[in-house]
Amino acid sequence: TAILGEWRRVEDIVAIICGSDGSLLMRMETASTPLRLRRFETTAWKAWKDGDLDPIYEVLFDGKNTLRVARPDGAEPFFLHRVAQTKTLLGRWASSASASGGLAAAEVAAVGAHTSELRLSAEPSRRRFRLVRRTLFSWEARAEPKSAGDGAVELVYVVEHTEGSDRVTFRRADAAAGDKGSVEMRRVGAVTSGAGEKAGSPVKPAPERSG
Repeated sequence: TAILGEWRRVEDIVAIICGSDGSLLMRMETASTPLRLRRFETTAWKAWKDGDLDPIYEVLFDGKNTLRVARPDGAEPFFLHRVAQTKTLLGRWASSASASGGLAAAEVAAVGAHTSELRLSAEPSRRRFRLVRRTLFSWEARAEPKSAGDGAVELVYVVEHTEGSDRVTFRRADAAAGDKGSVEMRRVGAVTSGAGEKAGSPVKPAPERSG
């Protein structure tokens, strides 16, 4: 459906995704349980919290790039505007410096065709995280839930990336920006020209550990 995707509310990102059972879900906050959307008109949905009898929002779609969200009585309306999903965060990334917080290389891939969520695979720990977009330029890397019914799961990294850039910063969630909990990576194969590097030489991926 055309309503699927990422939508901006000021600086925050609201995502509408397809759940594992095929239903539409609206994630208002990265750490919250998504709301369940039920269609009641061609371009209108109602949003429920699981377990509640009454909807908390009505969502109206203009058929293009804007959603109007309001309480069922029409109060407290706000608008969401469609944003393009990232293309340049996808791929393999590596750090040429010493790894910080045990992170030396990473790969970002799409979770599936009907979701805007991404998956991060970290090296050398080989841990996998679900990437959830928080703002236009940042994502949260959260540990994969142990079961589908789990609520918010551990936030481990904040990932910062500007669309079109060959750089990405991974910052531990409990670290301040710029301290030793942050590591900057370059896209594997990207041309670099920093100090101590030959212009035109690609960044090589960190070697994989055997066993």
